[in-house]
Amino acid sequence: MHALDEEGALSVVREHSYRTILLEVPEGVRDRAAVLADRIRQETRCVAIVWGGTCWGPCDLHEHEAAPLVDAVLHFGHTPLPGGERPVPVHFLSIEYEGGLPNDLVADLRERLGDRPAALISTVQYLPLLPRLREALDDVVIPQGALAPGQVSGCDQSAAVAAPEDRVLVYLGTGRFHPLGAALATGRPVLVLDLELGMVEEVGRKEAERFQRKRFAAIARALDARKWGVYISTKSGQGRRDRAIGLLEAVEGAGREAILIAMDDVSPAALLPFHLEALVSCACPRVAVDDGMNYPFPVLTPDEAEIALGLRTYDDWTPPFRGPG
Repeated sequence: MHALDEEGALSVVREHSYRTILLEVPEGVRDRAAVLADRIRQETRCVAIVWGGTCWGPCDLHEHEAAPLVDAVLHFGHTPLPGGERPVPVHFLSIEYEGGLPNDLVADLRERLGDRPAALISTVQYLPLLPRLREALDDVVIPQGALAPGQVSGCDQSAAVAAPEDRVLVYLGTGRFHPLGAALATGRPVLVLDLELGMVEEVGRKEAERFQRKRFAAIARALDARKWGVYISTKSGQGRRDRAIGLLEAVEGAGREAILIAMDDVSPAALLPFHLEALVSCACPRVAVDDGMNYPFPVLTPDEAEIALGLRTYDDWTPPFRGPG
């Protein structure tokens, strides 16, 4: 289970005397957001609206849509991206894992590590557990990337890249997407201490190679595509306008037809009227990586599109979520 920082939210509301706010939380904890909204109203008389749309990360804020309705946005579970003016204040609050570090999992991890030194990485929800895991192991570092120490995200694996090469990468959290990203970004296997499944497993080179082959297959399917869509997201942290315009020009320069398409959340149904044969997404890389199989045409990242258009070679391919570093 994961807990919202309720006391932090109440402090923000009281400090600024907000009368109406938006609670923006990931889908998995919306039931708790409803409870928090009621508590805020009962204790402060501030009306709290719970956002019902997507909340993928700090790149998916909705302060512009909410500005006519609220005094501020309270965004839970992510850390802010740098820069950018906002129409209303946005406060970033935590979602923390409520459980501890099971002794049997730590023992299993110690056995798998043996005498090898480790570097710990995690997503923001589990970062408070990293110092405790470091204390339970020998010869451990928490590498610093572009975000908080040890923090990785769906599009930023710079902490994993910053880890010394002689250390085993250990991902603390759940799921395979983030450790797979770390394995791809570094070319190294990653040990996963999965708190939700209660197991320690490895994401290795074979899984990373399978992922790369799938991406190459998508590129190959786009080689003969004549009608391309270039998707630009209206999400506040994903509006890569200049990149999208450059790709539009690249597609047309390769003698293909192209259209620039903007929307908040892209879907196969929304693109049906365009009769596309390929799509390049300038938004979150997970549009191509996670959702691409749901489309009747190949969905590529910008770098992959340039390979399909002959502007890069397959040797130039890099993971779409490496991040700076």
